[in-house]
Parts: sequence; structure tokens; C-alpha cells
Amino acid sequence: MVVKEMRGYLARVPGSAQAPIDDAELTDVINWILQEFNSETLPKSFIDLTVEEVARARSTILADPNKYRETFWRAY
Repeated sequence: MVVKEMRGYLARVPGSAQAPIDDAELTDVINWILQEFNSETLPKSFIDLTVEEVARARSTILADPNKYRETFWRAY
């Protein structure tokens, strides 16, 4: 199951959103984490996040990460 609202979530959590690295570097880190630690659970159709996607997500403050995760992961 793919939950499209979660694609940018990792770029929006406080540790990522305020990291002192640029969007391209953050994109690389997130994609690496997903592939390195979740390769067995990622859907076969998974496509790496793009710099544009991470920049867009990162520019929107995530005031309540737990509530966001609960809302969009409920179906998962």
C-alpha cells in the first residue's frame, strides 16, 4: 500500500526540516535511509523521492508530526 501523503513526511519532521543541509543532500539521505533500512518493505513500484518533492515538503511546517502520521497511516 502506498500512502502518497507520507512521501514528503520524512522531509517535514523537525530533525529533517531544520537539518543544516540543502534539499538535494536531504533527498539523498532520505532515499538512502529508505533503501538501506526498508528495502524489504518498500513497494516494488517505489520511486525515490525527488529534490523538488523534498523542497516542497520541507517548505511546509509540520506542527504536529504525530497527528499527521496517525491521520495518514491509519489505513496502513
